[in-house]
Amino acid sequence: MQRTIDTDLHPYQRAKNLLQTQSFQVITPTRPVAITLGVERCTLKRLAQSQLSRQGWHTAPLLAIQHTLQVAVKQVLSPLDIAGTARAWTPALISILSSGISSEQLRATGCDRLQQLAELLTVYQTKLRQSHGLDLSEILWKASQLASDPRTILVYGYFLPSIAVLVYINAIAGEGSILFLPCREHQWCSPNQWALGWLLKQGWQLNSLQTPAETIGEYAIETLLGGHHPSAGMTAHTYADLETEVRGVITQVKHLLSQGVTANEIVLVTQDEALYEPTLLDIAWECLVPIRALYDIPLSCTRFGAWLRLLFATLLSNFSFEVTAKFLNHPLSLSISSEGDLTSYPSSGQECLDQGWNRVILESPEQGSLQEWVQWLRSVLSDCQLRHHTANWAREISALSTFVEELKGLASLEPEPLDLKTFAQEVMALMDLLGVLAQPGRAGVELRKPSSLIGAQYRYVFILGAVERVLSAPVRDRPILDFYNRKQLDPEGFKLPSAATAARLEALSVAFLLTVATEWLTLSYPRMMWAKEALPSPFLADLGLNPQPPTALPIASVESARCLYLRHPEDYTDADFPHAVRAWTIERRRESAEPWDEYDGVIGFPLDPQDWTFSASQLTRLGQCPFKWFVAHVLQLAFPFEPETDFSPGLKGSLYHKTLEIAMQQYGTRIVQPSGRSLLEAAFRQAEQLLKISHLPAWEAQRPSRNRV
Repeated sequence: MQRTIDTDLHPYQRAKNLLQTQSFQVITPTRPVAITLGVERCTLKRLAQSQLSRQGWHTAPLLAIQHTLQVAVKQVLSPLDIAGTARAWTPALISILSSGISSEQLRATGCDRLQQLAELLTVYQTKLRQSHGLDLSEILWKASQLASDPRTILVYGYFLPSIAVLVYINAIAGEGSILFLPCREHQWCSPNQWALGWLLKQGWQLNSLQTPAETIGEYAIETLLGGHHPSAGMTAHTYADLETEVRGVITQVKHLLSQGVTANEIVLVTQDEALYEPTLLDIAWECLVPIRALYDIPLSCTRFGAWLRLLFATLLSNFSFEVTAKFLNHPLSLSISSEGDLTSYPSSGQECLDQGWNRVILESPEQGSLQEWVQWLRSVLSDCQLRHHTANWAREISALSTFVEELKGLASLEPEPLDLKTFAQEVMALMDLLGVLAQPGRAGVELRKPSSLIGAQYRYVFILGAVERVLSAPVRDRPILDFYNRKQLDPEGFKLPSAATAARLEALSVAFLLTVATEWLTLSYPRMMWAKEALPSPFLADLGLNPQPPTALPIASVESARCLYLRHPEDYTDADFPHAVRAWTIERRRESAEPWDEYDGVIGFPLDPQDWTFSASQLTRLGQCPFKWFVAHVLQLAFPFEPETDFSPGLKGSLYHKTLEIAMQQYGTRIVQPSGRSLLEAAFRQAEQLLKISHLPAWEAQRPSRNRV
């Protein structure tokens, strides 16, 4: 059986030629790679899951995996913090499952830590197997054991294959299959050299023909691995800070779009997408440049996730003012109350009903099974019209749909009754596990992670944040399965990445990232990052690039033009520019030494202190904040009622004063005078009702000691 490994460092053109002349099942890791080759996306994991489902196996839901691992941790390790211990052991467990190491093989090492890991692995897998479930990290190994239908495949884009990928490809690859594994005699390529040797032992044949570099990216990787001089199509820019860097890159992107370059020919790349995404989206919106952030974020970071968190917080806090106000002002809470704009916020369930809240929110069971809680939450989402309110945001629609689909798996986990707090913890754990695209859409310039682009091609590539420890992530040791434990497993024949291998994989991934560009490659970085000076990535020097500030860039937005022409308003005009000039002039005058005017608080409204009667509280407020006194007593603007959340000294004084006031009023109106204690107790009950103190947390427990007046 002839199966070929192609080690060409520039494999794109050869892969395209093969697809035009022969018939293959093409397997690619990501959508950009599939689009580059012009084929439908089919990944190894998706193919493995399809094969396993036909054999009765399935990938366990994420929350089921988390629960099963916590049960295993509790049984094997018996820690005080079960959830935290499970999180700490998860990376080690994933590494073992991905490497195909069994618990028996771990026990054979004799290491105490690996003995614990072996026992945890045994319990974890046994519990998953009870429902024919599999961890996502082990599906390639399981599918390779069950594979019985070899096919002619072309594998492209898996340029940094793990041992699990190699084993599965070897299991399903039939006659005429081709695997593209770019490799060269260089220390960075040692992981691929090991993979090449392993495949050759399995009977694969080698095609080591190398084609000359043609694109900018191919010249770049040749520069890193072969020492060639850099091409003129590569530039490196340095900026003062992150915002300036983003604005400069977006300006260059807009200039390309104005010259007829289509958005799908440009890609923005950053390793730290969470740091860059907010600024990128804001400045792109300002410059009218459509951006799609195509990487996953947790559902808890979406608007829908924030709404759900506020819903539970409102119910658990017994409608405390601050949380309830945030919940009602959330953009997805438009259907909570039938009264529309609220002048005051409710402080109890009854006040919620009086203000027209959806009754289903307040009808949550005190105790119930997960099935009952899931049914209640589904009713809440339906009655609050979440699907309608999320229609304006593609990300929120996707987040809601993903969450509702995963609720099915949540309903089948635990049969024992739960209270609201426990159910809220389960839901928020699910929100942290599930992911959704940060900024989906149908058109626009893509913002992607480097790992999703290896093997793809774009005409123009902009790599942001090319600083040390960001462009190439530093190698970090793991506390459970550290590099010493990995070295202990090496003589047993298990190829877990060592520290040196991990560093070479990071360097090689950056080299493959550079090949994405075909015409223009720009690397940029800010000189200040995280409130300290940032050093450029060593790869810039390896590429022979000397970072410089960009030349004069065109004005990319109306806002930028207004800022530029504020000092020369006669040279620019638009509908809103006069207002900007006026606001800037006012602010400049306020900071000058000129006399105060109405913008400094001198409004020309006559107020003679001799004609005003000041109470003691007014004088106190006037001394604390004159503006607050002016608003409350001159303009007579009422502040919204804000219930107290604890028994503060001020509330204590108000309660005692009101109690005495009511008691004295009732004392003089009764013919038969009751005892002093009973009179005070009745007045105390009436005062706490008037001051709405009963909503305070644990008030029933505090009340006996407070009722000693």
